[in-house]
Amino acid sequence: MNRRKLLKSVALSLGSGLVLPNWANAWNSNTWQKTEKFTVFESDMISEIAATFIPEGEILGAKGVEVDKFLTRLFADCYIETDIQKIKNGIQNLDKSGFEKFKASFLKCSNTQKESLLMEFSSHTDEEKKWFFNTMKSETVRGYTTSEYVMTKYYNYVIAPGDYKGCVDIKQ
Repeated sequence: MNRRKLLKSVALSLGSGLVLPNWANAWNSNTWQKTEKFTVFESDMISEIAATFIPEGEILGAKGVEVDKFLTRLFADCYIETDIQKIKNGIQNLDKSGFEKFKASFLKCSNTQKESLLMEFSSHTDEEKKWFFNTMKSETVRGYTTSEYVMTKYYNYVIAPGDYKGCVDIKQ
């Protein structure tokens, strides 16, 4: 083997071994969940919209499996700025519709009132409101059906099929 290649690969391995622990220690569950794209009000609205589409019942609903966290992260990381702005506009329009129709914020409306407000958006002539409804509905359903709770309890999904028993006595 070429001595220079060997020394180069050893130096790279040692260097990355020294740097990696410092880089990896900065990560925890709180750091990756933070997003600055949505305000607290907008996040609460996303949560309530998801809970309206999939309410709590005998089984966990969208709030129970934290679909709202999935949605805020999905929108912040995977949607372009114009689509994020459409979502923000849709949230504002939905809240404004609640005030116009029921004299209350969407967050303060009853479940049937929330459903009727969302259904108005589904058949609205304004394409942006219709897009907002369809996007929120489809992404809520996707977030819910791909959650660990639904995958393991109802789809019988096993993350790593088969059991691994590392230390087993062998009988001879």
